[in-house]
This record gives sequence, structure tokens and C-alpha cells, in this order.
Amino acid sequence: MLSLLKTRLPMHIKIMLGIGAGTLVGLLAARWGCSSFVLTWLKPLGTVFVNLLKLLAVPLVLVSLVDGVTGLRDLRKLSSMGGRTLLIFLCTTVLAVTLGLVLVNIVRPGDYLSTERREDLKARFSTQTDQGFNNAQAFKERGPLSPLVDMVPDNLFHALSNNTSMLQVVFFALFMGVAIMSLPSDQTQSVRDLFGQLNRIVLLMVDYVMAFAPIGVFALIASLIADLAGNDPAKALELLGALSVYALTVVLGLALMLLVVYATLV
Repeated sequence: MLSLLKTRLPMHIKIMLGIGAGTLVGLLAARWGCSSFVLTWLKPLGTVFVNLLKLLAVPLVLVSLVDGVTGLRDLRKLSSMGGRTLLIFLCTTVLAVTLGLVLVNIVRPGDYLSTERREDLKARFSTQTDQGFNNAQAFKERGPLSPLVDMVPDNLFHALSNNTSMLQVVFFALFMGVAIMSLPSDQTQSVRDLFGQLNRIVLLMVDYVMAFAPIGVFALIASLIADLAGNDPAKALELLGALSVYALTVVLGLALMLLVVYATLV
């Protein structure tokens, strides 16, 4: 895997090779009864990769938005651009959710698992599914302006420390960018330069993390298959088949969004 990182192949090819290698290792681990080895020595690498992505998510959004807003010469452009962006975001979100529900009900990836395997997975992940159902029920009971309330943070540091509060980070970044733009440029030039430099630094850090992506994806796929399949090769193949159908469904949905929805917008 280390030699893969040194090659000049495009990153998406390296990631696909990492997925293939992780799938093979996970299946072999189930076949040879050494899934515990994969979970002990490979899963931490995948966890580190995911943690690094989470680590950079909030700083990337914050500094890039502030840098982008302060780079505008006219705040009126931000108003018109923000309105169009919000409208496009809402429309594409509705279309994406609708398309996803239609595709998943047509393809039904879960049917590619046996009844016994589905019940086993339901029991294993019952806590997460129950929590998700309770959150959905609580969301249905909220008022129509609740999303507006959620968008405005009451504590910036709490929002910055929680990746699920990304919308609050976006609000603060836009708010701060507008405030910087409202002041004379000679008074805020140092702040603008600071966020511009921070943006370049964070983007470079993202490049460093993505260079590790093939190994991270390899470890994640191998540990996922080893964790779900245990030491049963037949179970591993069944799960792999269902995951392949699910992945193809996702790819089909993305292709339809790209070729139909986004192509229309362009």
C-alpha cells in the first residue's frame, strides 16, 4: 500500500485500488479466520483517516467562507448570490432526497440479504436505528421556524467543536465576513490577509490528508468487512454483494443528479 502512494496515478484510481485491496483483505481475513487481526491493526488506520477529515472540516468551512466573502468588492453581490445559492440548494436537496427514495424503493438493496442476516444486523445496530427514529419523530413535532433557530449559534466555541453544527459555523463565517467588509479596507486588510493565508494553509493540510486516502480507505473497507462478516466467508460474500448493489444505487443516483439536475442548472 505504501508503494501505491508513491505512484503518479490519479488520486481516484489510487482510492479505487485501495477499495479493491481492502475488499480482498477483508474477504481473506474472514476466510482464514483472522478478522481480529484486521480489526486490531488496520481499523485504527481508518479511524485516524476519518478523524483527520473531521478535524479539518470546521476550519476549512470557516476560513474559506470568510476569505471568500471578504474577497468580494460589493456586498450587494453577496446578497444576490446568497439568495440564488440558497434557492438552488433547497431545490437540489429536495430533488436529491426524492430521487434517492425512488431509487432505493425500486432497487431495494436490503433484499439482497437473507432474512437471517437482516435480523442479525437489525439487532446489532438497534441502538443507532432507535435513536434515528426518535430523532425523526422529534423533528416532526418541531415548529416551521426551528431550522432558523438552529442556524444561529448561542456559543461559537460549541459550534466549532461539533461537526453536526456546520450550519452554525457557516452562519458565523458569513456574519463575520460581512462585518469585515463593512469596515474600511485599510482597517481590516491585516485580517483579510490572515484569513487568506489560513485558507491556503488549511487547503494544504487537506492535501496532506488526502494523500493518505488510499490507505485510509483500504483500512476502512477491510475492517468493515472483517467486522460484519467475522470468520464466515459466506457471510462476507453476502454482505459484499448487498453492499455492491447499494454502491451501484448510489452511483446511479449521483449520475442522474449530475446529468439531469446539475446539467440543467448549468
